[in-house]
Amino acid sequence: MLDTILDQYPTSEYGACVANRPDIPAPELRYEAHDIKGRHGSLIEEDAFDDIEFSVEYNVLEDFNVKPLIRQLRGYFFGKKTLRFSDDDVYYKIKHISINETDNQIAEYGYFTVTYRCDPFTYNLFSTFEVTESGQTILNRGTYASEPYIKVNGSGDITLTINSQNIYLYDVVGYVEIDTQDMEYHKDLLPLENGMAGDFPFFELGNNTISWTGTVTSVEIDGRWRFI
Repeated sequence: MLDTILDQYPTSEYGACVANRPDIPAPELRYEAHDIKGRHGSLIEEDAFDDIEFSVEYNVLEDFNVKPLIRQLRGYFFGKKTLRFSDDDVYYKIKHISINETDNQIAEYGYFTVTYRCDPFTYNLFSTFEVTESGQTILNRGTYASEPYIKVNGSGDITLTINSQNIYLYDVVGYVEIDTQDMEYHKDLLPLENGMAGDFPFFELGNNTISWTGTVTSVEIDGRWRFI
């Protein structure tokens, strides 16, 4: 049976069952077309992908009045950050959830629709690993460049190199964290001002080489492989 899993919690465990598999749209790439005098065709300037939005229909069927259960379900849905379907190994990042009015004309049965607004990408569940030797190659298994989380365990001044890009880390004590997605450099959620020089790193499609100079014991990575 198809299930939806929100923040690792299956909706079926709360009494809501998916009625139909939803149609999930592909993200649209924003762009501008410029007509230039004397040029055949338009000049296309690409920007970024828009969010996607889709709806999932749920049934609630019990041998008792389901109104109290439905009230609890509304609370279950709100505030969730990730969604995946039980038959897949990718997940969606939720940006907004809305629930329509519940059809509950029969006491033991309820029917409602949840609309999810999500990040344009889907993300692989399995993208975390540890690098212990400088010069190792990492394979981006997605279909788009990724915005990783990187934890560098070491001390002193460190130069981290991903492909040909250098990131300079100063006065490291124990470890530091680089979060390209949120554009943050921190330790235990405390920002480290002036502790990093260089651009936040990306992992390009295919193979990527990670190396370093300085005292590094290991580099922990969540590659956040993503798909269009």
